[in-house]
Amino acid sequence: MKKHLFLSVFVLFAVAASSQAATLSLYDFTGSVDTPTVFTGVTASDFTPADGIIGGPPTALFNGFSTTVPVNTPPANAAVPVRYVRGTAGSADTAAALTNGDYFTFTLAPTSGNQLSLQNFTVDISANGGAANADTAEYALFASTDGFASGDPSMSDILAPAASVTAPGSNAIPYTRYTVDLSEAAFQDLTGTVTFRLYVSNSSSSSVARFDDVTINGTVSAVPEPSGFVLLGLGAGVVAGVAAEKEGRRCAIEEAHGDSGAEVGDDSGKHCTRTCDALFKGAETDDTEGVESIL
Repeated sequence: MKKHLFLSVFVLFAVAASSQAATLSLYDFTGSVDTPTVFTGVTASDFTPADGIIGGPPTALFNGFSTTVPVNTPPANAAVPVRYVRGTAGSADTAAALTNGDYFTFTLAPTSGNQLSLQNFTVDISANGGAANADTAEYALFASTDGFASGDPSMSDILAPAASVTAPGSNAIPYTRYTVDLSEAAFQDLTGTVTFRLYVSNSSSSSVARFDDVTINGTVSAVPEPSGFVLLGLGAGVVAGVAAEKEGRRCAIEEAHGDSGAEVGDDSGKHCTRTCDALFKGAETDDTEGVESIL
């Protein structure tokens, strides 16, 4: 019986161990390119500016790559490529960015035979103000499992409150991390494509929004085969069968003991008979006092 129990536990463990927590995709813009680094079992598109970002593909004036010093990125004081959007490229806030289509987009999907469960989205954000004014950059994430087939998103569809950073004057500010929870049911056990849109806006034409390390975290696992569910069912059945067999053996031995060893007035045999009848006939009984395990 111990072998059967071990088999059941092993099957359950094998299924549970099939998923792995990981960084599913990362856009760190190394080499000034939009190509992601992806985890095994995952595919992801390039990080692409939408038509609403004036200038289309990266240009020198409106959006592209710049080299700054992200304060929270090791090694200390290392200049690395980051993405940026100038204020003249887009909108003053997230509501305007939604209207104008000022966003970057990318997709994420499992490879054949796998499924994804998402945990969160993170991006390091900063801003550089104009020469005289304190300027604010806003970032807002939207996601869809149908490619936004139902239409462009609105403020009511935002996954988390927009993150904003304000830079005083012409000074750049340290990078902070914007995190969006993706653990809701809509983003679990995915076998299709998820489309993300990161909307970026600036409060004035002289400000610059900068961001780096666009990341999706989650797990990737094999899609359960029908045979796997059968094994789980068999394992559960074995456990239940072992428990019933043990009860049956206990009851049979106690009943024999009651028949042969009961003194006059001792109703242990009748007590066990009632308990056994309840066990094997499905009747309810709370008369279990005095029943001892002898296995």
